[in-house]
Amino acid sequence: MHNSESLESIQCAGCGHTIGLDESFLSDLPEDISEELSRAAFRAFHLSCQECNAGVSCYQAYASRQTPFAAQFSTRCYGCECLISTGEDVFRDTLWVRTVVESREEYAEAGGKFVGVGIAAKNARQPVSFKDLPFRLRRKFFTAGLGNGRGTRTFAAAQDFYRTSVPRSVRSMGPRAIREYLRGKEASHIKSVKNAPGIARLSDNVLWERHSRNVKRGAANMGFGDRLRAAGTNGIDAAKSVGKRAIGDASKATLWAALTELPVSAAEGFIRVAKGKKSKEEAAKDAASNTVRAGVAGGVVAAGFIVIAAFGAGKALVAASPILVPLGVAVYGTSVYRRMGEALKDDEPLQRIPLYFHASCAECGDDLSCFESFAAEVSAFGAGQDGTD
Repeated sequence: MHNSESLESIQCAGCGHTIGLDESFLSDLPEDISEELSRAAFRAFHLSCQECNAGVSCYQAYASRQTPFAAQFSTRCYGCECLISTGEDVFRDTLWVRTVVESREEYAEAGGKFVGVGIAAKNARQPVSFKDLPFRLRRKFFTAGLGNGRGTRTFAAAQDFYRTSVPRSVRSMGPRAIREYLRGKEASHIKSVKNAPGIARLSDNVLWERHSRNVKRGAANMGFGDRLRAAGTNGIDAAKSVGKRAIGDASKATLWAALTELPVSAAEGFIRVAKGKKSKEEAAKDAASNTVRAGVAGGVVAAGFIVIAAFGAGKALVAASPILVPLGVAVYGTSVYRRMGEALKDDEPLQRIPLYFHASCAECGDDLSCFESFAAEVSAFGAGQDGTD
């Protein structure tokens, strides 16, 4: 609610008459506006127009003359706060407000994702080659399933057995993951050596299986159920290896992303508190929220990249890491610069906010539309502030 005494003559947006210099009026007109904006951009309404003498404020009259239209999306009614569904008849009004620019959540999330990509790229590996395995682990593939004097595989056959029997996702996790995957397992022959001794060394006739199941079956061939059970167990063990690695890297990324975001959010909050734009409590709450968001984003991205890399994209990720990490630093640095710049601004920007109102609200059941009811409440408040009836 404004008084027009220090302002140039303005017109009432409701009745079109001039608002006198001694009259109070309703408006979204701020006390100070920038040079780029004209006062004509802001509406004003008589609280009581002597020329109209209609018994209602000009804002109420303005509201009653509006034409409803079908809502294009779901929103909340500004008058009663009930839901407005798509297609319902609504009224629309606008309000100029000076907004306080908040610390943008997407900036914090972008920073967390940059950290997550960096850690994933740093730790992404190609599958360990057979020749690079530790000696004792490599020897296992020469001799597995070939006891009782059956000799050993050639280097090429052992290498092929390693490649076909250990999933790529496990091989990309390194020797420790490979050992864990093979722990408690034996190389079982699909066709028993007793029944087909000539194919004992062929890698496509051997499958890693739990020791107890191999012993229990004895010299019999593996049935379809045996192979299905062994494949299922191996698949679960491979997923555990990837999951364990992904969780470890996600934990690192979560911690580092949070540590990266915390000082930025703290500095941003300190500036806003010093300029009187926020209370200490609000700044602390925002800093905590942004830190958590950054940590979660970093952890999720790191885990996702590790899983993707484990199942075949490791080479691409390693190749892209010299580009991804500097790019992430540049993007995050730019966002930090913008955040500090927005926090240091003396004037917050003016924005025109749309307000939507029910034309008829089934939950309210009033004779007036929600817009008219809202206009009546605003006018009554303005009249009370002005000391008039």
